[in-house]
Amino acid sequence: MNVVETRGLTKCFGKKVAVKNLSMTVTEGEIYGFLGENGAGKSTTFRMLLGFIWPDQGEAFLRGVEVSPGSGKALMGVGAMMEAPYFYGHLSAEENLRLFAELSGPVTKARIDEAISLLGLEEQRGQKAGTLSHGQRQRLGIAQALLPDNRLLLLDEPQNGLDPLWVKKLRELLRDLAAKGVTILISSHRLHEIEQVCDRVGIIHKGDLLYEGPVAPLLALAEYVEVRCDRPTEAAAHLMAQGFEVKPSTNGSLSARAPEGRDAARLNRFLLEAGFEVSEMVRKRVTLEEIFLELTYGREETPR
Repeated sequence: MNVVETRGLTKCFGKKVAVKNLSMTVTEGEIYGFLGENGAGKSTTFRMLLGFIWPDQGEAFLRGVEVSPGSGKALMGVGAMMEAPYFYGHLSAEENLRLFAELSGPVTKARIDEAISLLGLEEQRGQKAGTLSHGQRQRLGIAQALLPDNRLLLLDEPQNGLDPLWVKKLRELLRDLAAKGVTILISSHRLHEIEQVCDRVGIIHKGDLLYEGPVAPLLALAEYVEVRCDRPTEAAAHLMAQGFEVKPSTNGSLSARAPEGRDAARLNRFLLEAGFEVSEMVRKRVTLEEIFLELTYGREETPR
């Protein structure tokens, strides 16, 4: 079941195209990473999904219900945290949670206690929100998204302001929630964090969705071996003639894509049979961040 679905979603601000013909799907119980640089269109997409702004073209659906003006049905059971969560500074952390949660429906004290515990805010529950640190406010925003008992979470850059310990704890929390059937759409420009927690990713650049699919195959396609040998330029030409995809290198070695072990063995055999002296072969894997840079490299820069 598609819990989140967009069809040709487009939003312009004057002459600036923030989101262009975006079609994406998030299935039930998965953690979907929405990746892109700041200004790529992530927050604009979230605002359209939540009905804060309306698209110029296209449609958005949450659990099969269209997000449309005057209808709040699509947002039932949806928890969200935008990049800079807002709270009433004169109210305590707990009072803010109760106030915002009850806008969606009745919430029990036990459920609030659970959210506070999950985000490590027991000591801050009676503290005025205006005195919380940035990281504490960020955790309070995530706690608020969990209430009352939301089954779809939209989290916009939730790692911002969190220390490394809480970044790790957040990953664990998201995995636990997904294991219980909660669907999570999380946006970030921290690609290494998304790589560690998400089932599928969508990579957006200047409003265009460049890739949507599982993380693992994307990374597997980017596995390669770094080879040190004599005459690396000639060796690279020889391997390309044999059908290998060779990446340029500036350190006296060459890199060739070899997603499986037998590819590396074939590569080594071709070089040896051609008379090249191979001194070292190291298997490496391109990170999701490097893949993102490769996907976006060379695209025309336009003002945002």
